[in-house]
Amino acid sequence: MKQFSLLLFMIFFINCSFGQKHQISPGFGVLTTNAFLDIFSNVGTNIVGGVLDGSKLENKRYVGDFRISYAYDISNWFSMGMTLSYAKASGDYYKSGEFVGDQRINYYSVGGDATFYYMKKTHIKMYGLIGAGASFVDKEDRSVVPEGKNTDNSFAYFNFQISPFGIAAGGERIGAFAEFGFGYRGLFSTGLYVRL
Repeated sequence: MKQFSLLLFMIFFINCSFGQKHQISPGFGVLTTNAFLDIFSNVGTNIVGGVLDGSKLENKRYVGDFRISYAYDISNWFSMGMTLSYAKASGDYYKSGEFVGDQRINYYSVGGDATFYYMKKTHIKMYGLIGAGASFVDKEDRSVVPEGKNTDNSFAYFNFQISPFGIAAGGERIGAFAEFGFGYRGLFSTGLYVRL
């Protein structure tokens, strides 16, 4: 029975490896849902902090969203896969012009993607993409003054992607892509693809 199971697994693996088209795509997105969350969080932090104790979050930095995606072709016009992305944000707290602490946030996102190709030519493809998943946020606030407090907060939220327009150009194996949409990939996203 073990040998039969192993044989079935090997047949399935070989079929998936050579019978399907696999694509790996490193990329970068601008103005993702994580970036919007960070912007709204900063505004709220400054309003609440300003009212409660006069503190402000300044020198805000946001780096990301970097991602890696994997997809496999179900048919000539449809593929499925997943995306993993990472971004980080940081900032400094000031009270009456004096540095009193800092903030560090890490954003991790994972989502399942479905891609629909509405035009496929030899060196250019146009597509739409939808996806759903979750973002996981790790936030640390650190104080450098004795009366301050340190807080760690982690939470997750539902995230999605809707990209009605994407274009991929290049060869059969290697090329580049750009897409417009909204969600965990960003309002604008670009990167490279490698097909195996």
